[in-house]
Amino acid sequence: MVMLSSILVALDGSASSLRAGRLALGLAQRHKAHVKGLGIVNSAWIQRPEPVPIGGTAFKRELDLRALQSATERVEAVLQAFREDARDAHVAALETGEAAGDPLEVLEVEAIAHDLVVIGRNSLFDVEGDAREISHCVDRIIRGEPRPVVLVPPNANGDGDSDITGPVVVAFDGSPAASRALHMFALLGIGRDREVHVLTVDNSSEKAAGEMAARACALLQ
Repeated sequence: MVMLSSILVALDGSASSLRAGRLALGLAQRHKAHVKGLGIVNSAWIQRPEPVPIGGTAFKRELDLRALQSATERVEAVLQAFREDARDAHVAALETGEAAGDPLEVLEVEAIAHDLVVIGRNSLFDVEGDAREISHCVDRIIRGEPRPVVLVPPNANGDGDSDITGPVVVAFDGSPAASRALHMFALLGIGRDREVHVLTVDNSSEKAAGEMAARACALLQ
C-alpha cells in the first residue's frame, strides 16, 4: 500500500509558512511520516545584480550582506521554533536544515527524497511584493515542482486539527494535471477517513460535469 511517508515543508518566517509548519507536523503525526523543515534564504534575490551609481558597488555589497545576515537569523529562529513545535507534537521523525539560493532550485533538489511539499501561500522568500497575492517565487514553485504541493494560507477558521481531519474539496476537470493530482491525493492517503467533495465545472452541460465528477469519485472509492 502506498502511503505518505516523508514531508518537506519550506519555511521563511512568514505567517503562512509558520502555519504550513504546523500543518506538516500534524500530517506527520497522523500518518507517522518523516518531516523535514527547510529554512530557505533567497540569496539569489538578495544578491541580485542592480544598477548602482559610480562608486556604489561597495555600498551595495554591504547592504546585501546585511540583508543576507538578517534573513539567515530569521530562518534560524524559525527552525528553532519548528523544532519546539515538533517536540510538543511528539513528532520524533524530524529533520531540519537551511539552504541558500533560488527557492525553486533548492526545492527541486530537496523534494526528490520526499512525497509531499508543504509551503505557505504568502511566503515571499525575501522577494519584495504584496503578501496578499501569491508571490512570483511561490507561483514558480507550484508550476515547476513535480511533487504534490500543499499551499497553506496564513489563517483559517477552526482549530489546527481540522486542517488534517476535516472535509476536503477536490477540483477536478479531467485534465492530465488534475488526474495526476487526484491519483497522488488518493495514493498518499491524505484523504483517508475524511469527507471528500468532488467539484467539476463543464460549460457544455450539467450532465457532462456530473459524469466527469462520477469518474473521479469512482477512482477515490
